[in-house]
Amino acid sequence: MKTIWINFLHAYQPPSQDAEVLAKVADECYRPLIALAKKYPSWNFTFNISGVLTELLFQNGFGDIIDGLRFLAERGQIEWVSSAMYHPILPLIPAKQALRQIDLNDEINRRILGASYSPKGFFCPEMAVDDTVLDLIARKGYKWAILDEYSAASPVSPALFYKHKSGLSLVFRNRQVSKTYVPFTILGDLKKNNIAPYIISATDAELYGHHHRDHEDLLEKVLSSDRVSTWTIGRYLCAPFQTREIKIQPSSWETTPEDFKEKNSFPLWKDPKNIFHQKLWSFAQVMCKILDKYPQDPNLDSAQFHLDRGLASCAFWWCSAKRPSPFCPITWNPDEIEKGLLELVKVSRSLGTLPSSVKIRHEKSYHTLKMLLWQRHWEEFGKK
Repeated sequence: MKTIWINFLHAYQPPSQDAEVLAKVADECYRPLIALAKKYPSWNFTFNISGVLTELLFQNGFGDIIDGLRFLAERGQIEWVSSAMYHPILPLIPAKQALRQIDLNDEINRRILGASYSPKGFFCPEMAVDDTVLDLIARKGYKWAILDEYSAASPVSPALFYKHKSGLSLVFRNRQVSKTYVPFTILGDLKKNNIAPYIISATDAELYGHHHRDHEDLLEKVLSSDRVSTWTIGRYLCAPFQTREIKIQPSSWETTPEDFKEKNSFPLWKDPKNIFHQKLWSFAQVMCKILDKYPQDPNLDSAQFHLDRGLASCAFWWCSAKRPSPFCPITWNPDEIEKGLLELVKVSRSLGTLPSSVKIRHEKSYHTLKMLLWQRHWEEFGKK
């Protein structure tokens, strides 16, 4: 029996990423993936690269990676997918900011990646989604979105197609498979002769080589197997399956059944029981409102730049203090949280017409939050 692997890869690095770390990820992941794809022209996959990463690669001299991705796209191996520029949690930010980041993402990627970048599908960062976000994506003209299977309000099958009430086609990843090193799982199932006709996986691209070292070349063994074919999502959506409308629930690719019971849709980014999530989002909301209040400020562009970066998911993720995957550490890092917090307070600092008394109030909030972060770190995590 032959299986068809529909593999979605998401490449992202935060806007504040160190050049040394970027170089490490490039050497461990991006370059080897491109080289392997060139070696196996029949390997087709669906690929999202956040505009912020495209820009980081371009600005830091990684032109060979950009050229390699462009080559694979022009050869037809890569299917591009859109997203939001700085990787924000779309259901948690104002629609105005979400639309801006989607437009900015496509603008940057078209400019740097070239004419081959013409995405029909959409990836919500962290697969964080609700009905409002899907409606927005459909209005922007995208044809489909990839979600986690737990986002569906009822069980899903890869042998059926699904539509949202907005008209957007929905593709659901297999979470159980996607939470593993996928080639290992595929090869194990092949050995047991227990392989599914269709496997839809979706992971960070950095899983391959950076988060997980494939010392046994398992990915290459899958690609060289005559029992596995690889399709893009676009090709998969041309299969002759029946289509059903389906309801979705607010969720992410990390939301668990226990989280749903507690109505905690985005536990790694806005957990009602996490005081730092609440304080950080409160500060972010203040900055969004301040920006709206001063639309004619001469420094508006600078303030908006910092808000874009401050709304990135990373600071919120790093204060969740959980371990969602065997491939990641405990998600607590006050240095990374500080980076996001600093971008947010720079919104206030940038606005030229904002009264000094308001700026001082924001500075006090900023420093209070920093003190609380480091207090928790040294009292709880610093002992370990």
